[in-house]
Amino acid sequence: MGTVGGGITKYDGKFFTHYTDAEGLLNNSVLSILEDRNGALWFGTEIGLCRFDGTAFTHYTETEGFVTAEVTSILEDQKGRLWMGTASGLIAFDGKEFTRYTTEQGLPHEEVRCVIQDQSGTYWIGTHGGGLARFDGTTFTHFSERDGLSNNHVSSILQDRLGNLWIGTNSGGLLLFDGKSLRLFTEKEGLSSNAIYRLMEDRAGNLWIGTLGGGAAKLSRKKGSDAFQITHYTEEEGLNHISVIALLEDDNGNLWMGTDGGGLNLFQGNTFTHYTESEGISNRSVFSIISDRRNSLWFATFGGGINRYDGRSFDHYTQSEGLKDNSVYALLEDRNGNIWLGSSSNGATKFDGKRFVHYSTADGLSSDEVLCVLEDKNGHLWFGTRGGGVTQFEPNPIGDGGKFTRFGVNEGLGDDIVFSILEDRKGNLWFGTMGAGVTRYDGKQFLHFTENEGMSHNSVLSMREDRYGNLWFGTLGGGVTRYDGKRFVHLTEAEGLGHDVVLSILEDRNGNMWFGTRFGLSKLAKPYAAALKNPEKCSRGSLRFKNYSYEDGFLGIGCWRNSLFEAPDGTIYIGANDRLTAYHPGQTAVEDTPAPVIQLTQVALFNEPIPWPMLENNQDTSFTLGNGVRVGDFKFSGLSSWYTLPQNLRLKHNNNYLSFSFIGITLTQPEKIKYQYKLEGLDEYWSGLTSKNEAHYGNIPDGRYTFKVKAQNAAGNWSSAYAYTFFIRPPWWRTPWAYVGYLFFTLFLIWGIVRVNTWRLRRDKERLERMVKVRTEKIEQQKEVIDQEREKAESLLLNILPAETAAELKEKGYTTARRIEQATVLFSDIRGFTQVAEAMNAEELVQELNVYFSAFDEIMDQFGLEKIKTIGDAYVAAGGVPDHNQATPQQVVQAALAMQDAVGQLKAERLKQNRSFFELRIGIHTGPLVAGVVGIKKFQYDIWGDTVNLAARLEETSEPGRVNISHCTYLLVRDHFACTPRGKIEAKNKGEVEMYFVEGVKRLGV
Repeated sequence: MGTVGGGITKYDGKFFTHYTDAEGLLNNSVLSILEDRNGALWFGTEIGLCRFDGTAFTHYTETEGFVTAEVTSILEDQKGRLWMGTASGLIAFDGKEFTRYTTEQGLPHEEVRCVIQDQSGTYWIGTHGGGLARFDGTTFTHFSERDGLSNNHVSSILQDRLGNLWIGTNSGGLLLFDGKSLRLFTEKEGLSSNAIYRLMEDRAGNLWIGTLGGGAAKLSRKKGSDAFQITHYTEEEGLNHISVIALLEDDNGNLWMGTDGGGLNLFQGNTFTHYTESEGISNRSVFSIISDRRNSLWFATFGGGINRYDGRSFDHYTQSEGLKDNSVYALLEDRNGNIWLGSSSNGATKFDGKRFVHYSTADGLSSDEVLCVLEDKNGHLWFGTRGGGVTQFEPNPIGDGGKFTRFGVNEGLGDDIVFSILEDRKGNLWFGTMGAGVTRYDGKQFLHFTENEGMSHNSVLSMREDRYGNLWFGTLGGGVTRYDGKRFVHLTEAEGLGHDVVLSILEDRNGNMWFGTRFGLSKLAKPYAAALKNPEKCSRGSLRFKNYSYEDGFLGIGCWRNSLFEAPDGTIYIGANDRLTAYHPGQTAVEDTPAPVIQLTQVALFNEPIPWPMLENNQDTSFTLGNGVRVGDFKFSGLSSWYTLPQNLRLKHNNNYLSFSFIGITLTQPEKIKYQYKLEGLDEYWSGLTSKNEAHYGNIPDGRYTFKVKAQNAAGNWSSAYAYTFFIRPPWWRTPWAYVGYLFFTLFLIWGIVRVNTWRLRRDKERLERMVKVRTEKIEQQKEVIDQEREKAESLLLNILPAETAAELKEKGYTTARRIEQATVLFSDIRGFTQVAEAMNAEELVQELNVYFSAFDEIMDQFGLEKIKTIGDAYVAAGGVPDHNQATPQQVVQAALAMQDAVGQLKAERLKQNRSFFELRIGIHTGPLVAGVVGIKKFQYDIWGDTVNLAARLEETSEPGRVNISHCTYLLVRDHFACTPRGKIEAKNKGEVEMYFVEGVKRLGV
């Protein structure tokens, strides 16, 4: 917007941004504005031309070749050249040089007020005093009052879509030139003023006229004729000033009017028509609306009775015409054409067009306050009441009267206050109650649906069945509940509904759902209503409610209960709080409003704005913000147009608290813009819908991020997402060079560790080798000791046990006793040992026994006998043990003789020494025995059996120095030894045993 003295102002639907000479504008009085095909803005000022590319201003004055003069109009022609109307002629600019046209080149007057190019490429120039000029690029042709112009002061020119030329003059009204003739429109033809300042054609083909002193006017061609209808817009229609000097239709169809002293006016069309007493309705509180079979509309009012409207005028029916109550809640036309009324305190009334018939509690109604009425498929009427539940009425076939049947809480109804009644396509009746949800009645039983079953609220004010059979319930605080027979879906303010108290519901002919709420009108378009078939796929924000309120021209604030109705022509009537309102779908521009244009307006750090243009050439600057935070070391490639935001911004790691401000640009209900945003790289999902136009992100880690934002307008249309990419630089210790350093350091560290470990391994290896060597030597020594000890142990074991038995014991850990069928047992004993022992001390005794027994051991080894044991002075040995091949009986006898010889020699030595000596008795017997090891500690090899016992008896019956053998042994050795029979001698416990003394070895030949 250009102003006189105030520079220019940019309005994005929410904020006004001002540009004056302080921001680079050439002059603060801006008379004309143009946006060229490249998006640059051109401003005509009092002293020259100025261009703004969104970032910087460029001035065109005499220095650049432009004449210093006020620029009143700017045109971009079909070739992209600019034409400027100035106080000093017409100036053309081809982007390189300026060309000036004055009276010398053929202009009729040098003060040019307007210039256009028509469809053929011809230029038309309006001058202030010289009339109109046509310029074909070479020659100027003049048109003035002498040629039929009404005035030579031409202020505005426009060519409409039909090719007609419209010429506005300062005081001569408006001219229409169709290429052949001129047609004049002045105050006589209906204009509000002859002083025409600006002309504009809207998208519908209407001509808008801005006048000085007469406000604005709309010139509309009547269908099928050349006649025009003129509509005036002055202060009476809400215009704040009657001099309109600027006209603009935006992309949303809004009309903007700039005035000479009254500022800016926005006109949004005729979406709603309002009816109050001034328009003929009897009372502005409309509670119910129906259309009869003649297409007349009926309105039930609270205090004004009922009204019939035929499209031209209202007919009133009140108590004066026969009603009992002027406050009517409900209306219905039955199948016979009768109009039924439900009143606030006087029951129900039937009107057949001639007379009123009243029904009250006296006639059978359950209550005289009738809130709603319905006719079912059987022709029965149902009255919902306050306090009386519902009453079914079966009219008499002929005449008045009928049968009343009451259904209340006692009969199964949820509550006795019934706000609404509905019959579904299956014939079920539904009753919306106060506090008990909805009750379904199938003709037999009642079924209740409350919050426990899935309703959003238990007080149901309104109901509707849509074309798909879904039921919609309007509630007192729970919004809308949709029920498809299986699932309940809730629609509340959180999903975009205008308000959670829903008093009326309507489905229009296009399948759109309308909801009359306590604070306005809401519309859910058919695609979004149909999407609820799969509610799990409908995310919050995906449903688009269009909410109509005061700003949209819906002046009634809220709606009454069950007061939404669609007339046969598609007009939707709403019983609003203080008026009857008609909504005209074909005239609304909101539904077709283009999606808003989303722009990022500011990138701030730590909630403080940053002067990015000042930093463009000083990006290494550091400074402290007002909140004490130090920022700096910025990196960016340049600035964006219009909002001068840094491009490819790269911030330090600790400058990571960012705030983004954004705007969804729309000039239609900008206050209803909502946003969703997310920061890719940090957020996984879009934010919830919000009306706030800023987002804050703190402590952002280093990395690449893209901030995305999109806007939704009042019609529910989404903009495309705006994307702004920036980077948070890593700290030095996380830069690529740092990681390269870390890599080299790590490699060096690994190399050092490997070297140290190699040295340690080598050292440890050498140490280990030395230790192994020492240990090996010790082990070898220990092994030798162990071997020696083992040999000693084995030798000792062999001294104790036979070799075979010892081997078995080592192998198995135990031995098995064996029976030997023939073994020869030698049993010896020292005669008089006790007497001799008493003469010796213990040491001498043991030493002396050792001499004898050692000699005996050598003899056993000599002849292969197995020493069994010594028992005191007794010495036991055996032959054939454990192997029967060892020590035959002959060898045992030889060993016994050798033992006697040894004892004899020792005796002789002792006698010579005059010492005590021993004499030996020996007994030998051959027979079977058992041999084995007994015990687990200090075990010894032993023999058992009668053979052993008999050998012991033979020893006892022997004589000193003699070898006494049994008969069994004798039979085995008689061929080798000379024996003397002793006969049978009594042996202890053995009876008489035949015994023999061995005299010696037989000589050969004996």
